[in-house]
Amino acid sequence: MQAMQLSVSEHDRAVRHYAMRMLADGFEVKARVEGWFQEPDTIGGYRPDIVARKNNHCIIIEIKKGEIDWPKIKALEAFASIRPEFQLQLITPEIASKELRR
Repeated sequence: MQAMQLSVSEHDRAVRHYAMRMLADGFEVKARVEGWFQEPDTIGGYRPDIVARKNNHCIIIEIKKGEIDWPKIKALEAFASIRPEFQLQLITPEIASKELRR
């Protein structure tokens, strides 16, 4: 069975959805949502979908579009593994799709 993938528009809707959720939870949010938020800085040569910060805690959220994202995900995992104040949340296409149908 082939793994699920998100279209560009589904991915962008998911980024907006999770960014707004983090904002509602009191985080300062940078997200790749043109016209809505300032873009996050690059990490390991890649720009994550969302970086949310509250106090000294940062959450990097990456909405996985498909297998094409593996180099970016590996770079974000490596960064988070050596920076204890950062947590990486990987949102799979299946999870994002369910969230967007709510």
